[in-house]
Amino acid sequence: MQNFTLYLDAKFSDNEKKESYSTAKRMLKIYNTVRSKGISSLKDETAEDNEFIKIGVNLMLEGLTGDELEKILQNIIWSGGYTGSELLKRLIIMQTLIEIINIYPYFHYHNTAIISNIVGALLGEEYILEIAETNQIEL
Repeated sequence: MQNFTLYLDAKFSDNEKKESYSTAKRMLKIYNTVRSKGISSLKDETAEDNEFIKIGVNLMLEGLTGDELEKILQNIIWSGGYTGSELLKRLIIMQTLIEIINIYPYFHYHNTAIISNIVGALLGEEYILEIAETNQIEL
């Protein structure tokens, strides 16, 4: 596997974080769709999304584990050489899809705060509360 530490050391500007905010909100909507309609609903839900989301969702629907999904999506990111907000958007997408796979069997025991904090943390601490507030849903 390629060296992914380059992306772990990535720093994002405030502008890049703002540009990625809509992706974070979209991924929270996808997460909530899975909570309410099940994982099989994602094919239709993501029909209009970007190719990276579609690839991730198709792999999820094929039954990959979180670790398998992570390796494939990391390789796609690595081979694309993305930087800035394009890299951050893909990291948000990847992390959200991995978390959906990892906690899907336990959705009834988890609340939306978990995914809000995971996605918000990728944008930075100043976004965590804002993301959490936008992800309030009725259960």
